[in-house]
Amino acid sequence: MNELHRPLYAPDLLVNALNQDARRPLLEVPGGERLTVGDMRDSTSQYVQALAALGLGKGSRIGLLSSNRPEVLVVANAIQVTAAAYVPLHPMAG
Repeated sequence: MNELHRPLYAPDLLVNALNQDARRPLLEVPGGERLTVGDMRDSTSQYVQALAALGLGKGSRIGLLSSNRPEVLVVANAIQVTAAAYVPLHPMAG
C-alpha cells in the first residue's frame, strides 16, 4: 500500500534545521560578529511573534528594505515561517 506523505515546505525545513545543534556556528561577519544556530532560532522566533502581533501572516506581503546585513536573514526567515511573502529591497537599487 502506498503511504501518503505530507510535502515538506521551505519553512518546515528551516524550522527543523534551527532546532538542531544550537551552539553550532551559522554565520560569521567581518568584525568578528558570530551567529549560532541557536541565535538564529531565537531571533527568528521573536520576529515571528512580532509579525503575528502586527496581524501579518499567511497571505501578507511585506517589503524588506535593508542593506546587506545578517539581520536580513533573521527577518526573511521569520517572514517565511509565517507563510507571508516578502520582496527584498536594497536602498542603493534603482
